[in-house]
Amino acid sequence: MKGCPEGERFVLLLQERLDSAEQAFIVGHVETCPHCQDYLEALTAGGFTPFETEKQESRREPFAANAGGDGPPALGRRRPDWPSLPAGARRSPLHGFSRSAGSPWPSVPDFEILEELGRGGMGVVYKARQRSLNRLVALKMIRDGGRARPRDLARFRIEAKAVARLRHANILQIYEIGDEAGLPFVALELLEGGSLEVRLAGTPQPGPRAAETLGILARAIHAAHQAGIIHRDLKPSNVLFTCDGIPKITDFGLAKRLEEDDGHTESGQVMGSPSYISPEQARGRNREVGPTADVYSLGAILYQMLTGRPPFRGTTPVETVMQVIHEEPVPPSRLLSKVPRDLETICLKCLDKEPRRRYPSASDLADDLGRYLAEEPIRARPTPLWERALKWTRRRPTAAILVALGVASGVGLGVSGLRYERDMASARLAGAYALNDAKKAAARGDLNGARDTLVELSTRIEKIPSLADLDAQAAGLLDRIRRGLAGREAREAASTRFDRFLRLRDEAIIRDVHFTGLDLPDDPKVTRLAVRAALAVFEPQGQAGSGLVGSLPDALTAQERDDVVRGTHELLLVLAESVSRPAAGEDPVGQAREALRILDVAAQVLPLPSPAYHLRRAACLTRAGDEPGASRQRVEAERLEPANAFDHFLLGREWSKRGSLVRAKRHFDAALRLQPDHFWALCLSAICELNASPPHPEVAKAALRDCLARHPDFAWLYLLRGFASGQIATAEPNQALAEQSFEDAEADFRKALELGAGQELRYALRVNRGLIRFKRDRPGEAAADLREAIALDPARFNAYVTLAHLDREQGQPEEAAALLDRAIELKPDLAPLYRTRALWKLESKDRDAALLDLDEALRRQPPRSPEAAGDHALRGHLLCAAGRYQEALNACDAALEIDPEEAEAHRWRVAALLELKRYDDVLHSCDGYLANGKAAPELLEIRGLAKAHRKDYAGSIADYTRALALKPDRATLYTHRGWAHLISEAPKLALLDFEEAVRLDPGSGDAFSGRGSALVLLGQHRSAVADAEEALRHGEPTPRMYYNAARTYAQASTVAAAHVGVRGRETLDVSFRYQDRSLELLGDALGRIPDGQRDTFWREVIHADEALRAIRRRPRFSELSARFAPTDP
Repeated sequence: MKGCPEGERFVLLLQERLDSAEQAFIVGHVETCPHCQDYLEALTAGGFTPFETEKQESRREPFAANAGGDGPPALGRRRPDWPSLPAGARRSPLHGFSRSAGSPWPSVPDFEILEELGRGGMGVVYKARQRSLNRLVALKMIRDGGRARPRDLARFRIEAKAVARLRHANILQIYEIGDEAGLPFVALELLEGGSLEVRLAGTPQPGPRAAETLGILARAIHAAHQAGIIHRDLKPSNVLFTCDGIPKITDFGLAKRLEEDDGHTESGQVMGSPSYISPEQARGRNREVGPTADVYSLGAILYQMLTGRPPFRGTTPVETVMQVIHEEPVPPSRLLSKVPRDLETICLKCLDKEPRRRYPSASDLADDLGRYLAEEPIRARPTPLWERALKWTRRRPTAAILVALGVASGVGLGVSGLRYERDMASARLAGAYALNDAKKAAARGDLNGARDTLVELSTRIEKIPSLADLDAQAAGLLDRIRRGLAGREAREAASTRFDRFLRLRDEAIIRDVHFTGLDLPDDPKVTRLAVRAALAVFEPQGQAGSGLVGSLPDALTAQERDDVVRGTHELLLVLAESVSRPAAGEDPVGQAREALRILDVAAQVLPLPSPAYHLRRAACLTRAGDEPGASRQRVEAERLEPANAFDHFLLGREWSKRGSLVRAKRHFDAALRLQPDHFWALCLSAICELNASPPHPEVAKAALRDCLARHPDFAWLYLLRGFASGQIATAEPNQALAEQSFEDAEADFRKALELGAGQELRYALRVNRGLIRFKRDRPGEAAADLREAIALDPARFNAYVTLAHLDREQGQPEEAAALLDRAIELKPDLAPLYRTRALWKLESKDRDAALLDLDEALRRQPPRSPEAAGDHALRGHLLCAAGRYQEALNACDAALEIDPEEAEAHRWRVAALLELKRYDDVLHSCDGYLANGKAAPELLEIRGLAKAHRKDYAGSIADYTRALALKPDRATLYTHRGWAHLISEAPKLALLDFEEAVRLDPGSGDAFSGRGSALVLLGQHRSAVADAEEALRHGEPTPRMYYNAARTYAQASTVAAAHVGVRGRETLDVSFRYQDRSLELLGDALGRIPDGQRDTFWREVIHADEALRAIRRRPRFSELSARFAPTDP
């Protein structure tokens, strides 16, 4: 045979109607001929009817010869009609549909096409909005509509009609069938949760998850069968998910009506995808295809979910088809030993070559899966030994005859045809086959199958003396297999135990990570339970709760043993920390002592404690009241150097618990340099990046992507990555990039919800998604998330706090305050809640309530924490504002004792010293702080005030000028410098400063007062007294404000009197009115001074003030003197 075979020979090949020589030739040719591979791929994908070739030759133009000689017709490769291509993939307009001006998309009435979702050999799918109903749909159209073949149009309509007849929650819903310009389109439900193929991604699924998913699909397909429709192309890519994770069957393009033969599929055409089609479809016997063909495809999907691969997968489509027809599937347990036996039995029953031996209906399949999930006996049973022997003889008749002849000659059988001899020959043949089958099963690792075969064989032949040799061989092999099974079971049990330990350890660690931003409930009791559950896995028998490591299984590797020991040590440190934090009603000292006992156990488990161990012990000793012991442990921690990656990891974790994220990150990075695959070091390093100041969410997201590559089913990682994407979205100035990051966050949150159904995860997800949605200006969606979190667990405080912030931002302060109060009721020992409420009280000018909340916050946090330093500094601020300067000084000193660099504490400390008139201390403190090169405008301002009190006006002006260089928009600095200029007899410079202060702060009474004082010295008495009145209207009614106004009026009186000779009596009247107002204001000022301070004020201020000279001779002044002036002894 020269060149490529004719197309008809390929059809005969698939139907097994070729002799063995020609079959071997064609298969060998296809393996080296890409043109024939294309032809066969199209043939087996249902893209061309082989027997149409001759019919269409007269209508088709001659095809070009290929480089290798004559070849089959150059058929286009057919892809599934519902492909899944990325958004923005190649887009080409549809012939036959009109297009909108300037748009690459076809125009369909009532639909606005948004983007192309994918395309196949026949169809193209768009994401579109149906205008009349304002809903998103998937709009499916015929591809290259104007050139579409009638068969393609018919198949498109078949699919539309098939889906339209079905109404089931797990079958894609069709909204509308239409026709535009003679070509059909279908509006379908839009599914954006990805396909089963993408979700599997070659990864075996746990048995219960696989059974549950397939049961849902089986019931959906049964509903289609009940409606008279067979799918014929079930495969993972045709199962799509909603965003909520609900699976739906799609692509009924190959669907067949049971009661019809519409002529669109001819006998001999291979319909469906090779890896998932039934043998009858693979042979092209489409008239025989019934519901059991879909049952077979469901079995193929189940096989892939259990093993990560389809049951048959050749290097070419034709090879796959040949495997479907001729080969038995490898039992799933051979590929993955953990596959449950019942599920394997169910799967293999679906994949039986004979349709009558499969489940009669998809409903029966679903029922058996339900029995498996309910842990009830399933109805399906493994194939009996005799039946497998019969199948083998049918598939390999020549080999069976040779075995029979060999057995016959070996026992001396002639050709007499005696019945007994024939029976013994048959029995020996079956026994030899069974023994050989058991050996093969054992060789490929299927020990369970080998054992079952041998047990059944022994039961049948143990009482037949002539088969004693076979029985002995079977018994010996069975003994070896049982020992192998025992060893495998021990290894699997140890592996299962080890995996459970790692899973519980991971859950305990994520429970203990309070600094993630995930709003996990900070409940030490829950953390303790999680840790103890992990420790119990390998605790010695009879010593539950000890925390010790018992005798580890021999089946564990040395690395696994080390992981258990180190993991137990780590868990004991976590347990000690959670025990040392007393829950409600627990004695703090008693809990700290119990934590120290747990640390003693940790030292037993790992006799060379790390620096982290000593730091943890120091913290527990502090809580127990043993500060000297704690100090010794801290010294020991500083003395020790981390010896390995594990030490660095523990030390990083310890610093992260203390809030020192920079130091923590340094140690996590060191751990990763020593051990690049250290999962938790990478994960916690990412969390440090999320919580850094400022955060680095891009770095965190990249690290979390690497974490997910190692643990793709760990739901918390998706939650963390979603949190990182949310941070990027809120900080990104480019709106398009921000929206993309927000969508990434939403996708990760959905994935986390899909993988983890636990209440804690769902609670944390709602709280964090609510926060991100709020920051993305979606307050309605945010509030819904937060309220759902509260509904999930009303006893947790976290959602109340976030919802309180949201309500406050939305202008609902009363609702916000009520929510925060509720959070404090639920978590009365959490300092940050009191701190937040203090800040809110401060904003509403309720200073006393704010001080009370700060006191509560300080009582509920570690005394030397960074947060405590900030609280002391804020308390100093409030006490200064309340005029309690000595208390303010004490509070600031407490803050600086914890953190000598606390800037706010420095500021309010010198402010308190200034008010206490300890000017030398003010100068000393400011000089020391500013000498370190830390330019602080607030301290420069205070130092300038102190210098002014010391009458160093040049020095004060210099400090104000330096401060203004740093804060040019600070009105008070201009006001202070203006007074200094004024006292330095530079009224013009003073006026310039006061003018700028009024411009920056039109409500500053002190600026108006200063400007009035400058104007009167410059002779502008009318403007001066106007400013004095403005000062009284805007400023606080302090004695100083009234006294300055009195001075301005007294000086204005002198200025006005100087013009009497020029302007006459009117000016004199103005002068007297100024004096009257000055005396009135002086009385007001004296009335506002406390009784014990009036004498001093009169003697040191009024008596020596030359500005009051104009009013000293007035009777009213004498009255004030008699009333307020000190009496000489």
